Amino acid sequence: MDKREEIVNNIFDIELIIIEALVILALFREEILLLIILAMIFVVLFFFYFDKRKKILFLLSFLIGPFCEFLAVIEGAWHYNDTLFRLPLWLPFAWGFAVVGIYKIMNIINHNVKKHHECH
Repeated sequence: MDKREEIVNNIFDIELIIIEALVILALFREEILLLIILAMIFVVLFFFYFDKRKKILFLLSFLIGPFCEFLAVIEGAWHYNDTLFRLPLWLPFAWGFAVVGIYKIMNIINHNVKKHHECH
């Protein structure tokens, strides 16, 4: 991957993280609509953009994150208002996108730190 392609990919990754966060912030009260939008984003990214590592991270966080939150909600640590169930239906997607987003940011940081050390 050349430098220009790498920069474009990094910008795209950061834009995705921002868009996903803004969609969740704007629509978190519209549980079904947000679920549909996040599911559509997921399908596109999963089949056309995510590599194997991102797919595994997404699926693990999709399952583990909400499970842990469910336990916390049951124990009374916090609660969600206006949900059809105890947890918002869109929460697994939010967990998946958050973990993959953090992974992408860490890859960008690690790559730039590595390049900086190679220059010195």
